[in-house]
Amino acid sequence: MQKTFYAAVAALGAGIVASSVEAAIYAPTRDTFFREAGADATNDTLARGANLTNRGAKFTNIAFYLSDFDRAAITAEVRAISGNLVNPLTLTDMAAVQLHWNIKANLGAEGENQAQNQANLDRGYAPTVFQSQGQDWSEAEATNNWAVWQGAGDPDNRRFRDANGAEILPGANVGAVFTAAGQAARNPRMPAQTWGGTAPADPNEDLPHRDWILSDDLELAYLTDPDVVGLTMIELVNQGGNLEFWSREAAVANQPFLEVTPVPEPTSLALLALGSLILRRRRRA
Repeated sequence: MQKTFYAAVAALGAGIVASSVEAAIYAPTRDTFFREAGADATNDTLARGANLTNRGAKFTNIAFYLSDFDRAAITAEVRAISGNLVNPLTLTDMAAVQLHWNIKANLGAEGENQAQNQANLDRGYAPTVFQSQGQDWSEAEATNNWAVWQGAGDPDNRRFRDANGAEILPGANVGAVFTAAGQAARNPRMPAQTWGGTAPADPNEDLPHRDWILSDDLELAYLTDPDVVGLTMIELVNQGGNLEFWSREAAVANQPFLEVTPVPEPTSLALLALGSLILRRRRRA
């Protein structure tokens, strides 16, 4: 009987291991880049166009990567995992899941050497949400803080807005939505982390995808705030880096993706530990 019980617990532990690695993978529904490349008085910001990569930040010339996924499908999966099928999602529900935003850096994009690539990897980056007061965003039409740009003087041009609803105008405050003062509770960002890894000797060789595990408050804002446009990757410290990220138009092996995984409950973790201990003892015997 005792052996049967131990075998059952060990099998349960093994089953938890198997279930914990199950994950749903989502490809971006859209992504784009914006860069203020020239004079504030002109609408000359670069939307991606034919480019497949762009920077997370570039000194005072703000640049960022904006990406979105199938939030309805992700929300349904989060609800299934958390057990909250109908009520508004909360941070408690977010604690039951992890959203992994996997992005691959294009180290050869700027033509820099190994030391320069390493410096870029060592800078501080963080995922955040871009909150635009419900305005749309366009991949091919964006220019100098415009969410929609349809030509000079067009009354339907629409600029991105900050958390207070004010237009983000060209000039010194172009990146205000990303500053500490501009980060309202509904527009969170994660603490800065280094990209990590060792830059290859070949400056054109890329590192594997970087797995950014989103914080619970970032997950909640992304999935529930109707004014959130999408996820962004920004450089928060030591600005001036040239690290660029591959878009969804890149080769399949380089494309970004989002992964949703369940977080094992404490009871499951305890059973997993017990099952692992029993298996180790059986092997020693």
